[in-house]
Amino acid sequence: MRMAQKVVSLIFFYNKLRIIKMINDLRTKSSFEVKLKLFAKCFLLALLIKIVGTIVIIIAEALIFDGSIPLYRNQIELTDTYGPYFSIVLIIIVFPILEELGFRGWFSENIFLTSVSLTVSLFYFLYVVLIILIPTIIPTERVHRFLFIFLALPFGFIFFYRHFLSIRRSIELRHSWLVIISIITFSCVHAFNYPITEFNSKTALAMILILLPYPFSGFIYTYVRIKNGLAWSIALHIMNNSFVLIPVLLLGKKI
Repeated sequence: MRMAQKVVSLIFFYNKLRIIKMINDLRTKSSFEVKLKLFAKCFLLALLIKIVGTIVIIIAEALIFDGSIPLYRNQIELTDTYGPYFSIVLIIIVFPILEELGFRGWFSENIFLTSVSLTVSLFYFLYVVLIILIPTIIPTERVHRFLFIFLALPFGFIFFYRHFLSIRRSIELRHSWLVIISIITFSCVHAFNYPITEFNSKTALAMILILLPYPFSGFIYTYVRIKNGLAWSIALHIMNNSFVLIPVLLLGKKI
């Protein structure tokens, strides 16, 4: 009798474990499905923003800028420097990963990921200040500045890693403001893709129109980062760049 009770108990316990496992599997599946639906909606929204932004620029080009918008066709042509295939790798894979790490990776509570993210942010800051904003007089000076930047990055990582707890507390206290600042900074960084040779009201208006979609895209990437995770925002950024830029490159146009 006792043996039979033990067998029944074991069977009941085994079935209970199977039910718990099945519920957990369903929860995981449902969670992934929810994330995937959110990802799909945000991808379509980000794509729509790109399309609307392009239409606005085309209309402005025809009505305001006499058929040629300043800055719009004067972008840094990566294809001249790196060739079409390596340009695809840079714009569709490398840049989205770096941008998501630098502008949205620090949301994490993981010490290593936060340190890497802040190190990438440091790279962006030093690059903008030393390479873009401060002009170089001799060619070798630019090389020395790049060398300084890459030598500074390991020290930056060590600093962020060692001071993680205090940095994390500061992030938590100012989380909302930092999110807004990261979106604005993400938008402003793209302004350096459009060098201004002559600043006037038309070039200023052109810059505003060109940069207008970026805060909305930054908000969408941030929303996906917070709701789904960093891998999802990276994937969204990569897909968004792919759908916009691959056809342009395949048609043999420069970027």
